[in-house]
Amino acid sequence: MSELEKRQTVVVVGGGGAGAQIVHSLSGKLDRAKYELILVTVRPFYVHLPACIRMTVTDKGKLEDRALIPYDHSFVKGNGKLVVGTVVSIQSDGDKGGSVILANGNKINYSVLVLTPGSKWEGPVALPDTKEECLQWIRDWRQKFENANNTTVVGGGAAGIKFAEEITDQWPRYGPFEIHHSKEVTLIHAEELLLNHVYSRGWRKGLARRLRKRGVNVLLNEQVEDLTPQNGSVTTKNGKTVPTDLVVSVRHTFHSTLVIGCFTNIPCRGGRPNTEFVASLGPGALVESNRVKVTPTLQLFHYPHVLASGGVIDWYEQKQVAKYGTQRLHDHQKRDCPLGEKISTSDLYWKV
Repeated sequence: MSELEKRQTVVVVGGGGAGAQIVHSLSGKLDRAKYELILVTVRPFYVHLPACIRMTVTDKGKLEDRALIPYDHSFVKGNGKLVVGTVVSIQSDGDKGGSVILANGNKINYSVLVLTPGSKWEGPVALPDTKEECLQWIRDWRQKFENANNTTVVGGGAAGIKFAEEITDQWPRYGPFEIHHSKEVTLIHAEELLLNHVYSRGWRKGLARRLRKRGVNVLLNEQVEDLTPQNGSVTTKNGKTVPTDLVVSVRHTFHSTLVIGCFTNIPCRGGRPNTEFVASLGPGALVESNRVKVTPTLQLFHYPHVLASGGVIDWYEQKQVAKYGTQRLHDHQKRDCPLGEKISTSDLYWKV
């Protein structure tokens, strides 16, 4: 057996906020004579998701030139390779590692597997997989927002608030001489305050005041069950009629989002764990919410050579990309590390 054939293969599934940083970290530390590093992801470029809301609303700043980032510099000194594909299942061989199966039928063997598949999106931020299709998708959504005179955002979480802010910035309700513009933005939230209980009441109240000052009509303690505009409006559960021709729903009943506009249903459920393929490992790999069940060392129970990180793990936390660095190991010792002595599992998270 040649030296190359003796190498252990480290496969990272998902090149999003967590996966891209893990690959970059490992590529700078793994000895290429002993390890082969492979990143498997659905697109040949990284998508900066926080930028997608502004990018799909307006062409200001031409964010598509910066938010769709090639993986050119992800591998330090070229240590690693990129495979574009979709993983549909995992086959585990216990301590010997296993393999991941791609949608095209190809199989990639692993010694250590790192799962960072991120979330599945619908609506404006559900970008296609090729650059050309992405650019057309962005242009189409910008046109939808341009054509809408009355936009209703259902759900006062972070994404809903950001959509409302971007629309009012692009089409302000009042100009510099108090000239009334045609576009109206209404933000509907089911609770008495925006966001959620993690934030203080004072902050949440102040946020609503600031949005109203920007011209957003904020409706609290209201719900919309039928999101399809009827005769140019939607009706809340309490009977309030809201004029609208584009509904952007970002309600958070377990990260669910729905966008419906121009009398045509356009599903847009936001961040749901992209973990269907992990279920192939068998019962216990996923919890009821479809998040990955991990130990304090980020390893899957009963699968010590499979690790997970990012927003898909079943940890009680706000799922935000900037907080992946808080996914610290309770035990930083190297005794549980499947990569040997020189690489600790502490490298398998984003160090902010």
